[in-house]
Amino acid sequence: MNIATPQSHPHKRGHGFDATILFPAMILTFLFLNTGVSSAVDRPNIVVIVVDDMGYSDLGCYGSEIATPHIDALAAGGVRFTQFYNTAKCFTTRASLLTGLYHQQVLNEKILNRKGATIAEVLRNSGYQTLMSGKWHLNGGQLDNPEFQPPSRGFDHFFGTILGAGSFFKPYTLQRGYERITPGTDFYYTDAITDDAVAAISQAATRGPFFHYVCFTAPHWPMHIPDDDPAVEKYKQIYRVGWDTIRIHRFKRQLELGVVPQQFALSPRDGRVVPWQEDRDTEWQVHRMAVYAAMVERMDRGVGRILSELKTQKVFDNTLVLFLS
Repeated sequence: MNIATPQSHPHKRGHGFDATILFPAMILTFLFLNTGVSSAVDRPNIVVIVVDDMGYSDLGCYGSEIATPHIDALAAGGVRFTQFYNTAKCFTTRASLLTGLYHQQVLNEKILNRKGATIAEVLRNSGYQTLMSGKWHLNGGQLDNPEFQPPSRGFDHFFGTILGAGSFFKPYTLQRGYERITPGTDFYYTDAITDDAVAAISQAATRGPFFHYVCFTAPHWPMHIPDDDPAVEKYKQIYRVGWDTIRIHRFKRQLELGVVPQQFALSPRDGRVVPWQEDRDTEWQVHRMAVYAAMVERMDRGVGRILSELKTQKVFDNTLVLFLS
C-alpha cells in the first residue's frame, strides 16, 4: 500500500514549487509504473482527501495536541511530507490539484475552464469510476450552470456543495449530481461528506478501480460543531493555558517527531496577535480554539470511517490514499 500524508505551507513563499501541480502526474505515474497489472480490475484505487484551511501543525503527526489518530496512522504507515507547497488560496489550489497545471492556465474568473483535462476525466477514460464527495468551489458565481459543476468535469458521482464555504448545518448549494437538495434535521456537513464517501466506496469497490476525491470543508470557518460533541469541553481544558504555551508545546513535539530540523528555533508570534495574558476575552478565545479542535477531531473520525470501509470492502491494500490541506 502506498500512502502519502502531505503537510501544506499556505503562506510560505519564494522557494520550492507548487506540489499540487505534481499530484495528478504523481498519481498517473504511480499507475503506469505499477507492474503486474493485467486489467482495469487489478489497478489500484485512489482516494484523495482534502481538508480546508487547516494548519499543517494541527495534526498529531505534525505536533498537535488535537487527537487525529486515523490520519496519524496514515503518516506512520506511509510517507509524511515535510516540504509541500500550495497556491495559498482555495480555488487556485484545487484547480492545480485537479489538472496538474498552473491555475493561471485553467481558471477564468474562478471558473475551471476547458484548457486542461481534470484527473477525473483522464481516469474515467482509462476505465476508472470517478467519485466526489464534498466541496467543489470551481464554478465562479455561476451556481446553477451545470457546465461548471463536477459531473461535467469527469465525476460519475457527486455529492457536496458548489460554493466555497458556508454553514455546516444548512449549507447552501448542497447537491447530489446536478440536483439541489435540502439538508435534513440533525445535518452536519462533515458527517454527511463522510457518510456519502463511505456509501460511494461500498458501491464502487465491487465494480473495479475507482478514484475518489473527498473534500471536507472542515475546519474552514464558520466554526461549527454539534452541541453534543464532547470534544469541545475536553479542548477547553487544554487551551486555557493560552496560545503562547500551546505554540511552545507544539514546537517541542515537532522537534521530537523530526518534522522540524533540530537547528531551527520557534518563529516569533504573529505581530497581529497579542500575548495571551494581554487578551481581553480569553474565555471566548478558548471556546473558539476548542470548537476548531473539535472540528478537526471529527473530520479525523470521518477519515477513519473511510479507511475502515476500504478494509471492509477488502480493497485497502490496493488503494493509494493521499491526504492534504
